[in-house]
Amino acid sequence: VVVAGPNLFNRIMDSTQSFLVGLISYIVLVYFLLTFSTALAKDAGKLLENKKYSLTLIKIAREAQSRISNYLLVITAINIVLGCLITLATWATGLPNPLVWGATGALLNYIPYLGPAINIGIVAMVSLLSFDTMGQIVLPPLLLLILNIIEGQVVQPLTVGRVFTINPLIVFLSIILWGWLW
Repeated sequence: VVVAGPNLFNRIMDSTQSFLVGLISYIVLVYFLLTFSTALAKDAGKLLENKKYSLTLIKIAREAQSRISNYLLVITAINIVLGCLITLATWATGLPNPLVWGATGALLNYIPYLGPAINIGIVAMVSLLSFDTMGQIVLPPLLLLILNIIEGQVVQPLTVGRVFTINPLIVFLSIILWGWLW
């Protein structure tokens, strides 16, 4: 038995994807470094000018902890409101157990992109099993999709953007690091 390996086309496509991701990451990183490196250097310089490193590091750690707590509080409040809206939407469409769909919507929304997709998929299956007409079947998952789009693309960025300001270079480097680890 001879097992054929990937053909030339598949090898080129696999290499092309990795190359393009690396190239785009490099270009965006260079842009952020050119744009925000001065502000980052000034912030690092302020830290190094102070001789009391331990006090400065403690202050930084406390501020980071406070900001992370505030972020989680804001996200939790957004998810609770989203869960209530999902409960109302599923109740209005006649889907059984609307409280369950609101609770799962609020909890799964902590998982970016995949969580709402899982909830919409489950609601779509329950809707398919619960209703007879195509309009009744499509309406609950469609309403969940609309609510998640509004929350993810409008409400969360506006709310989090007003509460927190982070250097875009740090955000981009973090995305690259965690994406690479993923």
